[in-house]
Amino acid sequence: MSQAVAKGQKDEGKLPDLPGAEMGKVVVRFPPEASGYLHIGHAKAALINQHYQKAFQGKLILRFDDTNPAKENAHFEEVRV
Repeated sequence: MSQAVAKGQKDEGKLPDLPGAEMGKVVVRFPPEASGYLHIGHAKAALINQHYQKAFQGKLILRFDDTNPAKENAHFEEVRV
């Protein structure tokens, strides 16, 4: 439990701590694979990863996975909003 919650304050909009994380050693990745329709959750995941990368002076790996293209559905890549 964070100190803010322990003092009776709201803990809304705050990201959890990363226990054991060491400065400069945090590595996060974001695989933007088109396995479904894009939604706000995709942006949220990318921004959370970027937050931890910056907070711990780590690395953010933007990973494009094309190891099994037969399994991918091009429909999701071609959708226009």
